[in-house]
Amino acid sequence: MLSASSESFAMIRGDYMDVTIFGATQVSWAGGIANSVVSGKSVKGIGGATDLVSDPGKTKVIAVTEHCAKGGSPKVFKQCSLPLAGARAVDRTITAGGFRCQSGEWRT
Repeated sequence: MLSASSESFAMIRGDYMDVTIFGATQVSWAGGIANSVVSGKSVKGIGGATDLVSDPGKTKVIAVTEHCAKGGSPKVFKQCSLPLAGARAVDRTITAGGFRCQSGEWRT
């Protein structure tokens, strides 16, 4: 089901969603997620992702991203360098290069 942002946030805040899937700028090995814009930088701001990852015990979080950024730098890190929307919030990371389970294991 696709919906407008306002509807999506109302559903997640009202505990109507079991799973949320969204794009990430960076993901850490421990499940941290950054999808922000930093003022004066070429990256976006924290935004509504904090709502979507605020209760990882109730909502399964799947991060989808390119495996590498433009220029070939990784998007999956030991530790994110951008502000986190959530720490230890991501259950699964899916990239063009494979996916990472919550256990930390990468599979292709």
